[in-house]
Parts: sequence; structure tokens; C-alpha cells
Amino acid sequence: MPSIAALRPDEMSLQSVDDDADSPACSSEVLGMYPSGWPAQLDWGIYWFGPQGQFKKAKSKQQVQLTDPSSWVKRDDGYANATERWNAEFYDPSKNTVIFFHGWSGTSSWFPQRCQRFTTMCGKSLCPRGKGEQGNKEGNEEEGSIDLAEDWLRAGWNVGFFYWDQFADEPCMSDAEQKLWFDRRGNGLRWASYVPVNASTVWRRYLGDQMSVSEMCAAGVKEAMGDFYSGGTVRFVGYSIGAQLAASCAAKLHQEQHVAAPQRM
Repeated sequence: MPSIAALRPDEMSLQSVDDDADSPACSSEVLGMYPSGWPAQLDWGIYWFGPQGQFKKAKSKQQVQLTDPSSWVKRDDGYANATERWNAEFYDPSKNTVIFFHGWSGTSSWFPQRCQRFTTMCGKSLCPRGKGEQGNKEGNEEEGSIDLAEDWLRAGWNVGFFYWDQFADEPCMSDAEQKLWFDRRGNGLRWASYVPVNASTVWRRYLGDQMSVSEMCAAGVKEAMGDFYSGGTVRFVGYSIGAQLAASCAAKLHQEQHVAAPQRM
């Protein structure tokens, strides 16, 4: 991932958000779940999910460097066994993996200005309980929520989300969509820095090595899964323009013949 030096403030515009933004959703408890400083600081990449919507930011995994022979052999990651590894990271490189890609975040339902992100928990208004679904469990994000990852986790899969919500937080969806493919003006990809303290949004520019969100995605997958991934299969799932991102990211991974390139979408 890029260093702080790759981020230039470049305050293009400052806008106030509506009263809904200054809501209980931006509580200290919620903000404390993101050591990165999100949503004021840029936070993109893969998060791994565990039971009941718990999540952990993906740790950097070993990648082969052609100029470093010591990287050609898999190193010990310090865990005693697979159970200890998964409990610490919600990720096991020997398991099958599914990664979800959200779409445009400039809507009234969720976006950084409300300190909300897509998660594996689905509220009862969108996911009414059907036959065979269990009742409420302690720890749900909201009363009546359903954990959409439950069956995947029970089947032994890694469940990941690729977050790019601060880039997707545009008033016009086409502006967010363009970022998937290229930097239109060549001066960095615009992202929204939301400051809960004064309920304001500052537009900043990402000036990292990647020139599109698709390139960022491929880099994020490689960093999160490494070059020694040994699971049986990888699947990408995209929602809305996130489907475009999933396809483009997959294509880049296949072009590089990366071990984590998905076999199904």
C-alpha cells in the first residue's frame, strides 16, 4: 500500500454535508474500528470478514521479488497452526476465497459521510427472514440483521471485501466509474476525506503508483493474498459498477498469471 507521502492534500473544494451525516453512525466506537483514520484518512484495500460482521484489515503477505532470492521460498508466518492464523486474521491461504466489490457510494443509503460501509450484515429491510434462517444473535450490527457470510464461513471459505468507497463517493456515478479505468486528468484520483468533527468533506488526490482503481485492486489482492496462496479457488463478486471493477481487476491478475487470479465471477 502507498505511504502517506503518496497522498497530497490538494484541496479542490470543501463542502458541508447534511445533518444526517452528523449521526450516531459516526460514533467513537465506529471510528475506533478503523485504526487507519477512516473516513478522514484514505483507507482502501481488502478487509477479511469473520462471524457476525467482524472484520480485520488484510495484512501484507509474502510476495516474490526477482532481485531478492530469499523471497523465492515461503517463509514461516509465525503462527502455530491454521486455526491460530485464521483467528488472528480471518484469512487462511490454504482456503477457498471469495471477494466482494461494492459499487458507487454516492447514494443516500451508505457512504463515508455517514461513517458507514457495506459489510456482510444485511438489515431486515433488505433481507427479510425466510425459511430456515436463524433468529437474532448477540453481536449483530442491527436487530434482525442476517450474516450473509455465514454459510461461506461455515463451508471453510475466506470472505473478503475490497473497499474503494472514498474514491466511489462522487455526486455523479460516471465520475466514480471513470476512476475504475483511468485517471482522466492525469493529476491523481480524487477521493473524499470526511472529517466527522466538523462534518465537512475535503477532496484530495491519490498520487500512488497505481493509475486507476482497477490497478489499485490488483495490487491490493496481491498484497492481501501473496504469491504463496494455495487455496483451491478464488471467486469475485461485484455489485453495480463494482462488477466492472471485479472484471477489470480479474483481467489484470490473469494477465500477470497471479496465483490469486479468480476462476469464477
